[in-house]
Amino acid sequence: MWLSFIPAIIEHLGTMGKSYFLRKKVIAEGRINIEMARATAEAEVMVERLRAETAWENSMADASSHSWKDEFWTIVLSFPLILAFIPGAIPYLEDGFNVLALMPQWYGIAVGAAISAAFGRNIIEHFTNMKK
Repeated sequence: MWLSFIPAIIEHLGTMGKSYFLRKKVIAEGRINIEMARATAEAEVMVERLRAETAWENSMADASSHSWKDEFWTIVLSFPLILAFIPGAIPYLEDGFNVLALMPQWYGIAVGAAISAAFGRNIIEHFTNMKK
């Protein structure tokens, strides 16, 4: 009599096994979907960041086409270079750099920010990447 239960038990075990593996499959597919959604979201963020950077660079290029900021700073930064070749100006040049060395750090940062704004922020990224 108890032998008649064996096929039902085997069928029940098979159903349980199928349910177990089906549940595992659904969980694995869910994890894959989550990872795909995460990767898609990260890609969208990167694309949006690149669009924003491109738009910013384009607006800076448009703005600088009507501006003399970069020319001004190019001339200012060229003065010491030119004065270095004039023997009578060298003491003044040295004195000027000595005075600049005594300036507060915030002033140097402010001047650097002004120059970076005139030339575009890519110059900051360029020098930052060179240090790495």
